Amino acid sequence: MVGKITPDDKCTCSNLFYILGGESKWSTPNKVLDQCIRAKNGENVRTPQNSVQEVGDALEGIVAQLAAKRLGLTNLDTDITIPVKHESLPLWGSVDATATAANLTIAPDEELGIFTETGEPMVLQGKGCIEIKCTADFPSDDGKPQAWRGLIQAKGQMACMNGDADWAVIATLYRSTLLQIFVMRRDFQFEREMAEKILDFDRRIIDEDYFPAFSLADTELLYRDVTHDKLVDLDELAITYVEQIMNADDTIKSANRIKEKANTQLQEMMKDAQYGRVKNYQVTWGTTTRKSKMVSVPLDEPETKRNKTVRIKEIRDTDG
Repeated sequence: MVGKITPDDKCTCSNLFYILGGESKWSTPNKVLDQCIRAKNGENVRTPQNSVQEVGDALEGIVAQLAAKRLGLTNLDTDITIPVKHESLPLWGSVDATATAANLTIAPDEELGIFTETGEPMVLQGKGCIEIKCTADFPSDDGKPQAWRGLIQAKGQMACMNGDADWAVIATLYRSTLLQIFVMRRDFQFEREMAEKILDFDRRIIDEDYFPAFSLADTELLYRDVTHDKLVDLDELAITYVEQIMNADDTIKSANRIKEKANTQLQEMMKDAQYGRVKNYQVTWGTTTRKSKMVSVPLDEPETKRNKTVRIKEIRDTDG
């Protein structure tokens, strides 16, 4: 397997979820746009690979081989060094692997971790692309990857193969041990709908035209600098947001008072006990041990104190 081979200053399938307006804890459309703009202006936007990513890359070839074996695919190719480019849109893709199916029927099989987009058997024919993911997250019950973890990416990659791939496989290794394989077909309606947004995103890269802020992460990105002593008259709509923040602050303060009182009452009931149980809840009131970080003023011995708040866990039938 090879590393990133798509251009940093272009729309790519790995970022297609965000290009189409999606947002996750990892990124936003503006973050992706900012990276493309900085790359366009000559900045190196690639970050060094961390240890987790290094392990993931090392496992990709193994995961691809195992997925191909379980599905019965042939002609597996994991040595792809050239990006694919959509024939009419400014969209590039980096395919992890390709394989061939000869009128192959793929039936869902939870034991083997095989799932199809319809939940029914699918017949695969010809060449397809394989997207590999490795994650520490837990798998979904239906085997369908999240939109931001390969699903939209694979749809874009099929489009970029310009008729050479009518199906795709997303092989996800969860928590180093569980492999789930999701099989899907090319989605022509999706491709028609994505075109306008891809063209708009490409224009925004060229014009350096950011989207309105999606989140606090966006405002931090877009408005890094402050003009001191500058005053602006806000639109009347601003009073709605001001009142929402003030009301939310009052709600939080009230909730914190209720929470503090409830903690006090539970701790009074538990006294010196570490654990308490009521109905299907376990209450834990533990301790924290603090060691001195100041060499010049060491503690005679580590200081242990009861925690300020209790921890509550719902007990399910499987918890015993």
